[in-house]
Amino acid sequence: MNASFPLYLLIAEPYTMREVRIHLSHVRNLLRGVDQADIYSANDGASPSVVAIVVGESNITDVPSEGTRRKRKSGNGPETVPDCAPPDYVLPGCKDRPLMPLQPLPRDIKPVHCLKSMRTSSWNPPPGNRRMHGDLLYLDVVTAEDRRASITASTRGFFINQSTGDEFNPRPASPSLLSHSLIDLLNQLSPIFKKSFTALQKRR
Repeated sequence: MNASFPLYLLIAEPYTMREVRIHLSHVRNLLRGVDQADIYSANDGASPSVVAIVVGESNITDVPSEGTRRKRKSGNGPETVPDCAPPDYVLPGCKDRPLMPLQPLPRDIKPVHCLKSMRTSSWNPPPGNRRMHGDLLYLDVVTAEDRRASITASTRGFFINQSTGDEFNPRPASPSLLSHSLIDLLNQLSPIFKKSFTALQKRR
């Protein structure tokens, strides 16, 4: 007995300006890696800590005990009151005991850099005639091989255009390497990016 199954086709939806910005934000988060910026911005539950024992540093021996009191002058003479101010050793500006990461990276791991830079282009916003062609945003990328590329974010996806820092030419380059994902486009553009990005995701 032959059973018939329905066929489903995956169709990529056109990008909007909002979707492009969300996509770029997600890509930047992936490229940032697992460095100290994740810890101090409290991403993924990471946070700084003053507990040196947890992070493997020297033991804390001069931390004042709870309930420390201080004397305050009043009209009736010195008065002992509870000290409600946070101790100096938990304040970010403490030079003797700076904040340390609660989840420190191993010292032997080197940071992974996928790109040298990625920023919005000075040719933004796209002119009216290019918006009619679907251009939403322009990006300037410098790969690890020192290759500079101008990328167009359009309703169809991402492709390389012919613009430079001195000349605006939004027409697709040859080859344009059109891709619905910016990561896929960068993988085709830079072999070092493809290798480093894979290593970065494994580390995550």
